[in-house]
Amino acid sequence: MKKRTLSILSLLLVSAMIFASCGSSSSGKKSDINKDKATAQVIAAEAPEKLPAVAKSDARKDTLIVGTTAPEGKFNPIYSSSVYDSWVVGLIMDGMTTN
Repeated sequence: MKKRTLSILSLLLVSAMIFASCGSSSSGKKSDINKDKATAQVIAAEAPEKLPAVAKSDARKDTLIVGTTAPEGKFNPIYSSSVYDSWVVGLIMDGMTTN
């Protein structure tokens, strides 16, 4: 009796999942792609005197300068506690194991 009830219940659950996945959703409306076009924005530096000389020159326009927090210096895979330490660990360990 338990086995039959369990099989009927699982059959009902599977059929409900099939019907739910095949149904149309009202939130699936196609949006106009041109409606939300992003415009290019230039964000000026807060302290331009702190910029490196390379970034100030007009000849170089392909450099991206990114500021992050300083890594904690735990460059062991077991002890690294921040994402930045893990990035450094990945660079070091990949070089040690791929050759």
